[in-house]
Amino acid sequence: MQNQILIDCSMSMACGEPEKAAAALRIAAAFGYLSVCSMDRVSYKLLKGDRAVELPLNVTSKDSFYRAAQILETTEFEGDTDLEKSVLNIGKPGYDDGLTIIISDFFTESNWKKMIDFLVYRKREVIMIQVLSPDELY
Repeated sequence: MQNQILIDCSMSMACGEPEKAAAALRIAAAFGYLSVCSMDRVSYKLLKGDRAVELPLNVTSKDSFYRAAQILETTEFEGDTDLEKSVLNIGKPGYDDGLTIIISDFFTESNWKKMIDFLVYRKREVIMIQVLSPDELY
């Protein structure tokens, strides 16, 4: 299987105490590691603006996972992210070949439901993980 992990890199993810960005990166790393241990390939895509920026390596082993984790640690969270457009602009979204995990606070005005419909149309299994800071829970 080819699993994709999409991380919202908007400024809102850099807020909160503890910072939501750190939690998002830990969650992304955990799913990536579990995928590799299950003998699945993993690609990480950073959602920025209206684009999905793919990390420069396809994770297929524990060694490549550790290299990807080092790259993820340098991720910057800034600006706005249009979740819908960035996912629709993924060059190779896959078709009936794995799981797509979206990690975000989902504080967006874009039509994220259309993004999910697109992935489901591509026969991707979709997991949405909402990351919030404790002060955003009320």
